[in-house]
Amino acid sequence: MPEIQSRPLSALVADGNHADIGGFVALGVVASAIVVARRFRLDDPIIGMAITLVSLKIT
Repeated sequence: MPEIQSRPLSALVADGNHADIGGFVALGVVASAIVVARRFRLDDPIIGMAITLVSLKIT
């Protein structure tokens, strides 16, 4: 019988990273919509920068 590899496939790892980033982006969109609706204009770019930094850290 062939030996089963114990390390994850790189495609599965990449898919997991993509899912993580998608979740953070979705939360960022909701947060941006809330702050823009409350007329906090400076918070929207700050949230966008935070999403970018989290995405870069994950990848």
